[in-house]
Amino acid sequence: GSYVSNPQDGLLEIVITSKTGSFFSKKIKKVNSLFYNQKVKIKSIDKESLSLQIDGANILKTPVEIKILPRKIRMIVGRERMF
Repeated sequence: GSYVSNPQDGLLEIVITSKTGSFFSKKIKKVNSLFYNQKVKIKSIDKESLSLQIDGANILKTPVEIKILPRKIRMIVGRERMF
């Protein structure tokens, strides 16, 4: 099924993507997990920092906290919006 994002629901859409398999076997499977929450804290279980790609471009290092700030983004949408 498909899901239409609602920018007014106050929830982050958190997509965790990982690839499983071997580069040499040519059988790489992409696995996605989707979560909804108002705040997320990401940290490494060891002392080494992890790199995160946020919104397709920004690179951050752990630990990081991401949360919703109500009414901080102004959006202009058309009449055909689906939320």
